[in-house]
This record gives sequence, C-alpha cells and structure tokens, in this order.
Amino acid sequence: MMSYLTEWVERRLYTIGLVVMLVLWYGVQLLVASQVGVESAVKWFYFTSKPGTGWLFSPISHNMNDPIHLLGNAVVLFIGGSVIEPHLSPRNYLSVFFTLPVVSTIVPAVGAIIFVDPPWLVAGASGGAYGLWVFASVYRSNLILEARDVLQLNRSFEPRHSIELLMIVLGILLIILVPATDVLSQNRTSIVAHVSGMLFGLIIGIGFLID
Repeated sequence: MMSYLTEWVERRLYTIGLVVMLVLWYGVQLLVASQVGVESAVKWFYFTSKPGTGWLFSPISHNMNDPIHLLGNAVVLFIGGSVIEPHLSPRNYLSVFFTLPVVSTIVPAVGAIIFVDPPWLVAGASGGAYGLWVFASVYRSNLILEARDVLQLNRSFEPRHSIELLMIVLGILLIILVPATDVLSQNRTSIVAHVSGMLFGLIIGIGFLID
C-alpha cells in the first residue's frame, strides 16, 4: 500500500508543487495587502485598465477577501493535475498549466476593455484551474470507452480507474455546471474567465488527442 502511495505521489510532484505555489503566492498577496491595504494591493496582483505588475501576476492571483475561493481552486487544480500529469511530459504539462490561466485572464480583460468602464479587475487563476480539469478529462476520455468495454464483458473495473473515471466525467460536466453556477450568482467577470479557460482546455485537449 505504501509503495503504491509513494508511486502515486511521485507521478504528481508538479501538481503538488503548483498547488503549494498558489497557496504561498496567496500568502504574498495577503502580506502585501496588510502593508499597503487591499485597494492598493489589487493593482499589484490583478489585471486592471492601467498597465502594471498585475498584468504579469493576475493569472496566478486570487481574491484577497475570499480564501475559500483559493481553496476551491486548489482542489480543482489538484484533481485535474492528478488526472493528467502522469500522462504528459513535464514540459507539456507545465506549458498547458501556465497557458490556461493566461488565456482566462486575457479574454475577460479584453472584454472589459471594450465593454466596461473603469475601474475593473480581472484575475484568471480560476479559469486556468477549471480549464486544466477539462483538458485532463478530454485527454483521458478514452477511459470512458474502456469502462464501457469492461462493463459489456462483465468484468470488474479497478478501483483506482473507477475514481479516475469519475473525475473525468465530472471534468466534462464542469463545462455546464460552472457557467450555470456563475449565472445564478450573477458574476459576469467570473463566467467569462471560467468559460474561456474551459473552452481553451477543451480545444487543446482535442488537439493533444489528434496528435
């Protein structure tokens, strides 16, 4: 059992490291906010209408008044990363991870520039996390077909594969569930960031499958 857990962790070291990175970065956000105030700190960490450090840091930043939001994103990132990391090279995995939050920041920022009067704030970490889970689900969708074949042959499915299969199905359902939740909460900025991240995750997931 211990050897299996050790192997499981070793195949997901980048995912664990990225989750830790986001948590530590949130600590940096809170530290800065405690020194200069939240209103000033947002300019450091969020994409705003005026160029600044937020243009660089917004893809990995979170709402400094909502630690539950960070916790949710950390869980989503951990699930999506755990599904996909063992099946990609470190280079491809990290490229996908860092591309998704950039896209989910730029798309709503462009929309805000065109349609919304300042001041406005954008951060794309959530869209990146959801996008990674969707990407992982698309890339590993062959497991759904394998499960169907196993059931047709009346064979048992390994428990670890059953858990992964559940995560894959949930990842696909995110494309519907997350926007629906955003609509109900009337959070227009979040829905654009979330949808753009998930759609891009879907697109590159299909692209990886084709290759």
